[in-house]
Amino acid sequence: MGSLGVEGRMDLYGSTDMHSPAPDGAIVHKDDRKKQFLLSDSGITLSSVKTSRTEVTELSIPWRDMIGGELKQMSKSGKGDNPSESFLVIHYVQHKVKDRTLRPAKVKISANGDHVIDWIRRIREHCAKVSGRPKKVLTIINPISGNREGPQIFSKTMQPLFQLAGIHTTVICE
Repeated sequence: MGSLGVEGRMDLYGSTDMHSPAPDGAIVHKDDRKKQFLLSDSGITLSSVKTSRTEVTELSIPWRDMIGGELKQMSKSGKGDNPSESFLVIHYVQHKVKDRTLRPAKVKISANGDHVIDWIRRIREHCAKVSGRPKKVLTIINPISGNREGPQIFSKTMQPLFQLAGIHTTVICE
């Protein structure tokens, strides 16, 4: 999965004031192609910017499928002495139509750290408004079924997703 890089705010708003609120949308890059990133009342949309030679492609993530967003910091060279780059990682549920399964998926967007924090806050606000979304979950794990890996699978895979979604979990494993 490639990362997406945000173009400067000057292109969008004619201003370089980085202390203003993060925009609802931005032009980003993925695999050397421009994409439009948009936060709306219906969800998050990533769509290609129309050129004369390309078709418009779109990834729409409705709020009901959104797990959450997080800020990741990585140095540009992989070494600790260089300044770090901020990434917004959007986690969502991907629907596999062929076999009717749901899988966690993510999109990584490179952006200004202040904007990422504001976008994460707004993603959490929208996710909290989704009706039917639980705030607490009771999880019962059978520790001796299968290969006896139930507790490890839950703590490695599921618990981080619940934490990211802001869902408190109570785990019973006996």
